[in-house]
Amino acid sequence: MERLAASAVCILCGIFATRVWQDWQLRHRSYQLSWAIALTMACLAAAAYVGFLIFGRPIFLFRMYYLFGAALNVTYLGLGSLFLYSRRPLRPLVSVLVLLSVITTIAVMTAPYDQYALLRATGAGTHVFPFGLMIWLLIINNTFGTICLIGVAIISGVRAFRRADLRSQARANFTIAAGALIVASAGTSARLFAASSFWFTMLAGWSVLFCGFLLAGRSAVPRLTNVVLSTKPHLPQG
Repeated sequence: MERLAASAVCILCGIFATRVWQDWQLRHRSYQLSWAIALTMACLAAAAYVGFLIFGRPIFLFRMYYLFGAALNVTYLGLGSLFLYSRRPLRPLVSVLVLLSVITTIAVMTAPYDQYALLRATGAGTHVFPFGLMIWLLIINNTFGTICLIGVAIISGVRAFRRADLRSQARANFTIAAGALIVASAGTSARLFAASSFWFTMLAGWSVLFCGFLLAGRSAVPRLTNVVLSTKPHLPQG
C-alpha cells in the first residue's frame, strides 16, 4: 500500500509539473520556473522512494528521496510564491537559496546513516540520519518554504475574500494553504499515528494543492498568477 500511495504521488506531481512547465514555456515567468522545478523535485522524490522499495533499499535512492522530497522542493514552492507576491527583485535571495541548496545537497549525500534504521524506514525516514547539520538544513529549508507558500496563500485569500467578485479566488487560495498544511503535516502524522500513513497524507496534500491551483485558473492549466493578491490587477495574468 505504501508503494501504491508513493506511486500515485509520483504520477500526480508529474502531471502537475508538466502543466506548470507548459505554462512557463508560454510565459517565462520566474514564479512558474520556481514552481515547475519544485514539482519536478516532488515527482523525482516519490519515484526515488518507489525505487528504494523495489530495488532492495539502497541508500543512494533514499538520499535522493530525502534530497528532493524532504530538503528542497518546499523551498522552491515558497520561492515561487514570493516571486508572485513581491514587487522587489529577489536576486539576492535566489543567490542565497541556491548556495543553501548546494550545501544541503552535499550534506544529504554525505550524511552518516543507520543501516538498521534504513532497513525499517518508511516515508518519514525517522532515525535513518542522525540529528546534525543535515537535519538543521532541512528545518531551515522547509520552514522558509512552508511559511512563504502558506503565508502568501492566506494573505491573498483574505484580501480577495473582502471583495464579492473575487470570492472564487479566495477559495482557491485557502485551498492551496490547506494543501500545503497537509503536506507539511505528513511527517508529524506518521510519528503520531502510523508510519504507513505518511504517503497517504502526502497524496491527500498534493491532491488538495493541485485542486487549489486548478481553481485559481479558468482552464485545466493552473493559472498560477491568480494566486497572488487579487488587489494587484497590474500583475501579469495567466
